[in-house]
Amino acid sequence: MFDTELMDKLNLRRELMKLSAGAFYDVMAALRGPDGRTEIGGALKWVFTAHIRRMAVYDDVRFGYTISHRSALSERADVLKSVAVIRQALIDDQSPQNVYVWHYLEHVRAAIIALRDIQAYHNECAFLLKQAEGLIAAFKSSNLTKYL
Repeated sequence: MFDTELMDKLNLRRELMKLSAGAFYDVMAALRGPDGRTEIGGALKWVFTAHIRRMAVYDDVRFGYTISHRSALSERADVLKSVAVIRQALIDDQSPQNVYVWHYLEHVRAAIIALRDIQAYHNECAFLLKQAEGLIAAFKSSNLTKYL
């Protein structure tokens, strides 16, 4: 008899392969991280890429896995702090290079929706989606949109 957890992992991988080309590309782009090497890009990669990678690829998809001794609650608190720092950085740093932030966040949003639709990690997806959409809104209200 197969382990239920193993079967869930195999089913998730099968479902990933069934995504539309566009949704699959969004997941891959979110896994890669943002274009451009900026401080904001590095923070975004920590906030979103690690979590998406864990949900889509890694064996242990529990929220908080990246630092095993931390609880899911402290992990979420860390994410919330980082999102606040990124939001402020978008206000303070109006560099055209930060247009990559918006581009990456659009991939993140689409990837989280695709993952949410094919798997059982709805709480994590809902939390991360809310953070991504908040940053997209902050970007759209900034002066950075003039570079689009």
